[in-house]
Amino acid sequence: MTAQDDYTAASSRSCPAVKQLVARLRELFYYDAISAPAHRKGSLLLHAQARGQEKSIVYWKQGEKGDERVLFDPNQ
Repeated sequence: MTAQDDYTAASSRSCPAVKQLVARLRELFYYDAISAPAHRKGSLLLHAQARGQEKSIVYWKQGEKGDERVLFDPNQ
């Protein structure tokens, strides 16, 4: 695997379109997203992912008007 990684890295450095491709893929895969809330016994759970984060954060709040709290943040 290391040999394959080294070969790919060397090949991609010599290809002028790689930087454009990487930039475009970041535009497509890294965007702000919020899930629809899931209602469970008076609480709401939702997932939110900000551009640049690898994984979404799980938020919890008590009822519609409760304060939103981080339940689980896998990015930390």
